[in-house]
Amino acid sequence: MQQKELAIKEKDVGIKEQKVAADAQARQAQIANETTRIANQKEVDMMRIQADTQKHDNSQSQAAGLERLRLGVDVAKTDAQLASQKRVNQ
Repeated sequence: MQQKELAIKEKDVGIKEQKVAADAQARQAQIANETTRIANQKEVDMMRIQADTQKHDNSQSQAAGLERLRLGVDVAKTDAQLASQKRVNQ
């Protein structure tokens, strides 16, 4: 009788060891998947930041170009007004 109980206990211990090993492998796989997901998300975030930065830079460049154009028009308008006043005063 004791040998049967001992055999049953040994079998239970073996099953528990297998379960612990399977759980450890599953957890390790889960950690590996999560690590990969985080790395991929980091890469996506970096691409998004680069795209946003480039978009901002292009926007700033366009705004600066428009401002230079506006200033050029203002200068030309002022020059034309001065030339017109010069003609009137002569």
